[in-house]
Amino acid sequence: MRLITRDTVNSTMDEARQLVASGEAVPFAVSAAVQTGGRGRHGRQWASPKGGVWLTVVHHLPHGDRRVGTLPLAVGLAVARRIERICRLPERTVQLKWPNDLLVSGSKCAGVLCEREIHPNADADDPMGSTVYVGVGINASIDPDRLPSGLRYPATSLSSMASDPVDPTALAAEIAHTLSLESLLIDATEVIDGVRERLAMLGERVCFERSSGTQEEAKLIGIDLNGAVVLEDDLGEQVSHHAGEIRGLRVVGPARPIPRERGSGDVE
Repeated sequence: MRLITRDTVNSTMDEARQLVASGEAVPFAVSAAVQTGGRGRHGRQWASPKGGVWLTVVHHLPHGDRRVGTLPLAVGLAVARRIERICRLPERTVQLKWPNDLLVSGSKCAGVLCEREIHPNADADDPMGSTVYVGVGINASIDPDRLPSGLRYPATSLSSMASDPVDPTALAAEIAHTLSLESLLIDATEVIDGVRERLAMLGERVCFERSSGTQEEAKLIGIDLNGAVVLEDDLGEQVSHHAGEIRGLRVVGPARPIPRERGSGDVE
């Protein structure tokens, strides 16, 4: 994976789009030491000081490829596994908070943002029918105390858990290599099984916000084979929700524990 490096950018996602527009050959990745306008889902600000990995990987793929639906989960899973290897952490130490956050002991260490542009008049099976921008932000060697106050989730840094110093530049190159198209567009079942083993808040009562702005509570049961989160309401009805339908999942209280064996408690 060809990696383009920058010192300071508004966001690597914006920089990647500009590079594509100027004719940069895809695939490629772009990283920056600092982002002044980093963002997460729903346009939320992402604090991006020096010491982090701020990276966007760009791929072309057919817009009709059904595996696109689980791509954000595949990215999160790949990054979680790489972090564990780099930091020499036990397997499944890094949990995945649906749909795009990575947690260690309840604190956020990384996040994922995937965006896609479908090219006009492209056939569904055209290998260049769409462009996917895979954004990854990792708190590599940042002192969490340097991050802004009032964050939605407590933050942690890889340097606080790794046995050796974490070099953000080297880590960016490793993550870019990890996020090759071949490694991401794997069978959806494989992705879902891997995510289920790491799913944060499983079996707990959570609150969330619908796209309409309504606040609700339910029990987090799991994720289905399409990558949607499965929530159970107070009447026992289980409903799958996609990322565009709800946001802001957070724990409000414990519920009956659900076993983590493959498929347990999940709706197929």
